[in-house]
Amino acid sequence: MGKVEQHKDEPVLLPNFIETLLKGYYDDSFVSVLYLQAINWHRSGVDATLSIAASSRLRMLFHNVGNNQSNALAGVMCKLVDLSQAVFAVVYHIADTLDHLRASADSEITRIRALTDSMSSAQPSPLGQAYIDHLSWKLHAYSLALGEREGVDELPLDSSDCHLGQWLAAGGFELIDPELRSGFVAAHDRLHEIAKQLLAFSVQQRPEQMIDHLLNIESASKEVTTVLALHLEREMRDLVTIDNLTRVGNRRGFDQGLSQKMEESARTGVGFGLIFIDIDYFKSINDRYGHTVGDEALQGAVERIKSALRSTDSEYRWGGEEFTVLVGTDSSRGVTQVAERIHAAVGDTPLLTSAGHISITLSLGCTYYAPHTTLSADELVIQADTAMLLAKEQGRNRIICHAEDGAD
Repeated sequence: MGKVEQHKDEPVLLPNFIETLLKGYYDDSFVSVLYLQAINWHRSGVDATLSIAASSRLRMLFHNVGNNQSNALAGVMCKLVDLSQAVFAVVYHIADTLDHLRASADSEITRIRALTDSMSSAQPSPLGQAYIDHLSWKLHAYSLALGEREGVDELPLDSSDCHLGQWLAAGGFELIDPELRSGFVAAHDRLHEIAKQLLAFSVQQRPEQMIDHLLNIESASKEVTTVLALHLEREMRDLVTIDNLTRVGNRRGFDQGLSQKMEESARTGVGFGLIFIDIDYFKSINDRYGHTVGDEALQGAVERIKSALRSTDSEYRWGGEEFTVLVGTDSSRGVTQVAERIHAAVGDTPLLTSAGHISITLSLGCTYYAPHTTLSADELVIQADTAMLLAKEQGRNRIICHAEDGAD
C-alpha cells in the first residue's frame, strides 16, 4: 500500500470499538463502527497486517476466556472478531485500490504537466487543463470515499458543474470528433452518477458496496480520458509542428511535409514545387515600430500568402521572416504561377497593423521536384534557397526560379 499520512491526534482504537465488540450484536451500527475503526487505522499509518494481528490477539483473548468461563460466549465473540477481520480486509482492499488509482492519476497529471513544460507553455491548453481537472476531480472523489471528509462540499457531483463539464459547455464539446461525442457524454454522466452512489455508501459506512463502484468509476473515467487523450495527443503533435506565432507549420512540420511529398511523388509519379520566401527589409520594421508590430506584420503576411494558395499547397515558417511553401503541381510553370500569386497578394496592398498601414515586399525562390529525380531533400532545399538569395542579390521584390539546366 502507498505511504499514508499519519494522523497523530487520532487514537489507535476508537472509544466505542471494544464496547461494540463486547455487546455482541451484529447490526448496521456494528459494521459502521468497524468501518470507522479500519479507516482510523489506515489514516494512522497502521497497515493491514498489523490490524489483522491486533484482531487475532483479541480473538485469542476471547478464546482463552472461553476455556476458563463460557465456551458459548467465547464462540460468539470469536465469530464477531472474524467478522471484524472481514470488514477490515474489505476496507484495506478499498484503501489499496484507491492508492493504486490515485497513484495512476497522479502519474498522468505529472505527465501532462511535463508535456506542457516541454512545449515552453506557462499553462496547459484548455484541453490539457480539462484533462488535468478531470483527474483531479477523480482524486478528490477517491479521498472522500476513503472517509477524508475535508472538501466534501467542494466536489461537484453534477456532470455540468465540474471543470470538465464547464469546458464542454464553453466549446470543448465541438473539439471532440462527432462520432465520439455521444459516448463521451454518456460516460461522463455515468461517472458522476456512480460517484454520487459511492459517496453515499461511504457516508453510510457500507464498504462492501464500494469496491464495485470504485471499479465502475475507473471504467467510466477511462472512457472519458481515452477520448481526451486522443485529442490531447493530436494537440501536442500540432504544438510540435506548428509555429506558435503564425499558426502555420514550423521547421519540423516542413521536414515532415517535404518527406511526405517526396514519398508521394515516388509512388504516384507526380512532382511538386518548393518556394522559399523572405520578407524584404523586415529588420527595419522591427527597428522602427517594435517587435509587436513586427509580429503583426508577420501574421498579416502569412494570411496574405494563405490567400494565394490552394488546398494542395502548404505553408511553413522556416525561421524569422522566412517561409516556405510546398506546391502541389505537375510542372515548373505551376510553381511559378503560385509564386506570382503570393508575390502579388502580399506586395500589392499595404498590411494593416496597430501602427498603421505598412507596405512590404517579398523575395521568392522556387524550384520544381520532377518525378523519379535523384535529388535529395537537402539538395532540393538548397536549390530553392539559392534562388531566393539570388532574388535578394538582384534587388529584392522579385521571383527567381531554379532552372533544370542550372541557369537561374
